[in-house]
Amino acid sequence: MNKAEANIKFIKKVTGEAFPNPDFAFGADWDLVRQIPVFELREAVALSVDINLEFSDIEMKTAVLLCAPHESTFWLDEFNLFFERLTIASGNVCPYGKLPVVEANDDRQKCKVRLTDFAAWAKTQGWTLPEEFL
Repeated sequence: MNKAEANIKFIKKVTGEAFPNPDFAFGADWDLVRQIPVFELREAVALSVDINLEFSDIEMKTAVLLCAPHESTFWLDEFNLFFERLTIASGNVCPYGKLPVVEANDDRQKCKVRLTDFAAWAKTQGWTLPEEFL
């Protein structure tokens, strides 16, 4: 068993999550995203750093472990940025801040936001967004 296989086995054991195929695209599926106007906040944040929506609903420890099978630290950096932005965005949803929501939720990470509203708010934060974002 190589290192990647060992890490995948460990992730499955610890989380019970089905680890995606190693060839799974970590980047967002922008063709799909363009057809949907409203997302959960954590999904919008994942898109803001070009992370596939499949990874927006995973515990932080799991997300960091997902990077283990990959030689590059690129995804570790992206996940760190994802969690930093998620914390900031969660603290800025209305009525606490200026990020408008379409549908509130007790778990602010699960509230629904329009992608256009999120992008406008993110730009006020000075965030760089993927060119495909809008």
